[in-house]
Amino acid sequence: IFDFGDMVALTEGDFSYTLIYKSNSQIEVILEEYSGTSNIMELPSTVKGYAVTAIGDSAFLIVIH
Repeated sequence: IFDFGDMVALTEGDFSYTLIYKSNSQIEVILEEYSGTSNIMELPSTVKGYAVTAIGDSAFLIVIH
């Protein structure tokens, strides 16, 4: 876990997330990246007990070298 003050980035399974600590004591989870190899996946509805509220703009970006 990397602490960025009001945000914490973490990885669980094939997904990377950002936890955002809001001023009203709520925590939002943003799905940032999928690093698995499957074309079919199930997106989690919660991470660490907090609801996933958004998917990052490049969460499923495919880079071809």
